[in-house]
Amino acid sequence: MVLGALAAITLVSAPAAVASSPSARSCTARQLRATYTFVFGSPGAGSESYLLTVTNKSTTASCTLHGPLAVRLLDRHGNALPTHASSYPAGAYKVVLAPGQWAQAQTRFSEDIPATGENPRHCEPVAYSLRLTIGHGSVLAPMDPTTVCQHGRTSFNRLKAVKPVPACAASALDAKFKRYGPVSDGSVNYALILTDTTGSACYTDSFVHLALLGASGNSLPTHPMIGVQSPYVIPAHAERWTIVTMHTKPGPGEPRSGGCEPIASSVRITPRPGIGSITVPVQPALRACYKGQMTLSGLFQQG
Repeated sequence: MVLGALAAITLVSAPAAVASSPSARSCTARQLRATYTFVFGSPGAGSESYLLTVTNKSTTASCTLHGPLAVRLLDRHGNALPTHASSYPAGAYKVVLAPGQWAQAQTRFSEDIPATGENPRHCEPVAYSLRLTIGHGSVLAPMDPTTVCQHGRTSFNRLKAVKPVPACAASALDAKFKRYGPVSDGSVNYALILTDTTGSACYTDSFVHLALLGASGNSLPTHPMIGVQSPYVIPAHAERWTIVTMHTKPGPGEPRSGGCEPIASSVRITPRPGIGSITVPVQPALRACYKGQMTLSGLFQQG
């Protein structure tokens, strides 16, 4: 899934694992949920990265996840696709997850360099999810649809537990929403910049909720288009970015003169699953056409 590359993007590594009881029982499939999310800014030299997140959804029991995991790419209908996964560093390992805690591993694969015998246009069928085999069960991780070339060859880093932190409250965040580059081919990019103003890290989903507002604070048409969600930690006093792409030319059914939509003067930002919202100016204000359609990138670190 290629959303376009921006300069100087640094991928974020997971925080170190927390100490947990080594006697926790092995995780079962029904204790876990998983997502497989596109890493914004990662495409390069024909390959891109996805982030696997596995969460212990139990509210009472820790569990131990043993790696490397057995994985299989699936198509839209759940049919198995060619998958050749390698784990680095190689060898077995285990990760202990407290209730509600998650572990993450970055993966890398080619999405447009076909191997011998593959169709040079689309390699393999499009993958829509990743199946993880856990003991006698399995967990499905939804993913942003993409093609994995090289017969599904994928390199997995080792899963690492992420230190538990609270969800971000809007009151703990500072935000800016400003133009990022010129208008081009009827669209324009805005950078949403979130800064943790406290002395403690917090987390939000990789896509926050946005709502465009008029000059008097009235709600305007807003239609965010997002990918698969994953939890994302914002360190203390650090900032994280999202790129928001919006239309500047009228869409179907919108007036061709006098402005496609009312002027959006501000945007209301709601972290998920945090508490509250924060409203900041849209700099500069704009008319968001196509009924406020906006394509969001996941959060990333601008380096």
